[in-house]
Amino acid sequence: MLEWIETHNAALSVLISFAMLIVWVLYLQFFLMTYVRQRRSKIIINKVAGSSHKSHCFISNMSAETIYISVIKVTLQNPDDEWIAYITDFEEVSDSSDKRPAEMTYQGPMGTGAFYDLGSYESIVSSVQKRTEAPKDILKQDDFSMEIKVLGFYGSERLPVAAYRNFTYDKGEMRPATPQTFQVRSLFKRKQIANELANFYTS
Repeated sequence: MLEWIETHNAALSVLISFAMLIVWVLYLQFFLMTYVRQRRSKIIINKVAGSSHKSHCFISNMSAETIYISVIKVTLQNPDDEWIAYITDFEEVSDSSDKRPAEMTYQGPMGTGAFYDLGSYESIVSSVQKRTEAPKDILKQDDFSMEIKVLGFYGSERLPVAAYRNFTYDKGEMRPATPQTFQVRSLFKRKQIANELANFYTS
């Protein structure tokens, strides 16, 4: 055995070095993947305080850095039509002379671990109704859904980030249609969001 090792010493050294190289490459890949995953934006959209249309919608920043919220996009949909509204300000703001900017608008930086109360789902529906031709009695219907999408910018990234979650309204209860918030990751979709924001700000 020892003679065989001595005879093939050079080949064994090459194999051991190659195996060590593979181990270090895999370790580096794992490290980079973990780092990239930790640096990604993560926005959570959740329903709190009950299950009716009077329950509230919270958005939370679970990212490692601050996210700048640009706009909240709300889509109401029933089997026949859909209505889309871009919301930036709190609906109850009428006299803003004695209010801080953070109390008047959703736009602005949201620090890591921070959250916003978007208001009740009833008030969100009302915001869409004021901006679109959505039916005034839509909360009396049992066949409509709502998508809430948060659009913004994260850290030094050039393209915007976004997250969305769908909710269904059935028998007076607003329920999440999915167990989690979906994060927009693909480069193509983020470019689409960039164009969408550009159109929003120039319209």
